[in-house]
Amino acid sequence: GLLFTSQRYEWVANGITSQVDNPDLHNFPFEPLFSRWVDILGNGQPLYGSVKDFPTSEAEVLTAQDILSMAVCPIFVEKKWWGFIGYDDCFTEREWLPVVIEAFKTAANLLGAAIEHDQMTQALRDSEARLAKTQRIAHLGHCDWNITTNTRYLSDETLKILGWPLENHIVSNEQFVTVIHPADRKIIQQAIGKTLQLN
Repeated sequence: GLLFTSQRYEWVANGITSQVDNPDLHNFPFEPLFSRWVDILGNGQPLYGSVKDFPTSEAEVLTAQDILSMAVCPIFVEKKWWGFIGYDDCFTEREWLPVVIEAFKTAANLLGAAIEHDQMTQALRDSEARLAKTQRIAHLGHCDWNITTNTRYLSDETLKILGWPLENHIVSNEQFVTVIHPADRKIIQQAIGKTLQLN
């Protein structure tokens, strides 16, 4: 029932020791030590300032990493708090200007959008793989129509059903129409032509 965090990626300036492999920052218990962060970041707000002004419990952890000041912005994926991106200064007690914080928030939003896109792409791939497996099991086929090139991609099962060689996945629309019953071809060709005109 508690929230844990792990440092996943890090970029450091010359002369700064990377903390990405620090075992203390993997499966780090965020609560109760960093409960303030959970409240602020979970509500979509940035957190920033000099470490010396942070609560003692937080300052001890951050000072051990040589951090003097930091700015943290939450990353949201599908409107859910996914994590955060932090900017640390190990040389000076930086004053974070509003324009800088806005730039950090924009970067966090872009990261969230990229992660969401990646998750959606993977979900689509997984869905397509499940569909292909289901079709193989049920001996059903499918074809995808690329209206830009007016070609069709035929699945293995479709090729097997048609008795066509398995290496002929991409066929022209004219080739595909030949497998339709002669009495229905004219209607299908008219529908194809209408669709191409609309697009």
